[in-house]
Formats: sequence, structure tokens, C-alpha cells
Amino acid sequence: MRMTMFTTSMSSGRAQVLVDEQQLAQLRAELARRGGELERLKAAMEVLAAINAPARFMASAMALCNEMASRWKAERVGIGFLRGRYVRLQALSHTEKITRHMAIVQSMEAAMEECLDQDVEVMVPPPKNAGFVYRAAEQLATKHGPNTVCSFPLRRGGGSAEGGSVVAVLTIERKSESPFLIEEVETLRLTCDLFTARLADLYEQDRWIGVKAAKALRRGFSWGVGAKHTWAKVAAIAVLGLTCFAVFCKGTYRV
Repeated sequence: MRMTMFTTSMSSGRAQVLVDEQQLAQLRAELARRGGELERLKAAMEVLAAINAPARFMASAMALCNEMASRWKAERVGIGFLRGRYVRLQALSHTEKITRHMAIVQSMEAAMEECLDQDVEVMVPPPKNAGFVYRAAEQLATKHGPNTVCSFPLRRGGGSAEGGSVVAVLTIERKSESPFLIEEVETLRLTCDLFTARLADLYEQDRWIGVKAAKALRRGFSWGVGAKHTWAKVAAIAVLGLTCFAVFCKGTYRV
């Protein structure tokens, strides 16, 4: 009877040790996950600090491209903003002056427009069962590489597709022997979400006054002919019509 009780005690103690080891492994995994999140947040905040220092758009955009190229050991980092229906490259890492006649500029703009049209992140080489088109990105990677390419749509109103409209695209290239890891893509995604609002505000602030006025007028017309606030627009049109009738229409007066 004593031997049986001793065996039971030993087995229960071993089970307790196994449970403690499992809990310790889970705790280590949780600490590693949180440590990775803190590292990603630190990298994103350092990039944000680099672009917050300049007060003008071009200086801020160049600081962004150079900082990201240095931090992620990239060959090139470019950012392009939507102008009309096309994306125009505004800044390229370690390049003081860019012209649209440069082959790299045309290839990068094509890859950016491909990303903007689909409103998704485009990567080359693509992951398995990729649901996006990457023809322009692949041409950029092979023609000016071989490189691995990642393009991120920059949304002003939020990070998700439902959160806001795409105003710009960031494209980053790295040597093909150093593909982007999942953790790096997540860090880049977080960084893009943090700096988009600041950079978009600087871009709008530094535009020519005529472009600003035309854009404001376009927003006013879009509000006037849009589908929102229908009854308010009907009431305003009715009041305007009655006012014009009372001022300009002349009838026959009788005493």
C-alpha cells in the first residue's frame, strides 16, 4: 500500500513538472512575440522621426527614402503620389534629381500604378497562390536587378482598404538573395501607416496655389452634384429659384 501511494505521488509530481515546463514555453513565446512587436514599433517610430524634422515635402520625402533604404538595406526606395489618374515618382533614395525620361523612373511608376489599381501590396517574387497581378513589378525586378520588390499602397484615411483612399505608393527594392521576411513586411506596413498622413499633408501644403484652388473647386462641385445630403441640396435649389424669380421676373401690376 505504501509503495502504491509513493508511485502515485511521484507520477503526480512529474505531471506538475511537465505542466510547468509547458507554461514556461508559452511564456517565452509570448515574450518573444511582444519583443518583436516592440522592435517593429521602434523601427517605425524612428522612420517617423526622420520625416518629421524637415518642414518641406521634398526634404521629408528624401529623408524617408534614404532612411528606409539604410534601415532595410535596400537598393532603391521610391515614393510616388497620385496625380490625376497616374502615379508620379516624387523621391528616390540617394538620387538628388529625377526625370521621367529615366528608365528606372518609368519602370517604378508602372509598378506603382499596378499596385494602386489593385489597392493591394504587390511583391516579387510573389507568395504561393498570389491573388494579384505583378507583371510591372516583375519587369522592374528583372530589368534593374535581379531584385526583390515590394510595393505598398499608402492610404490617407487609414491602413485598411475600407479606411481611406490610396494617395501614394511606396516601392522598395532589395537584392534577390535577400528576400523580405514576413516580419519585415509587417514592419514596413506599420511604418507606412504611421508616416502617410504627415507626408500627404506636406505634399498638399507645398503644391502650387493654382492646383490647390482647382482641387478645392473640384471638391465643391463634387459635393454639389454628389448623392449625399440630397434634401439639403433640394431645399437650397428651391430657395435660390424663388429668390431669382422674385428679383428678375417682372409681371403686370394693377392698382
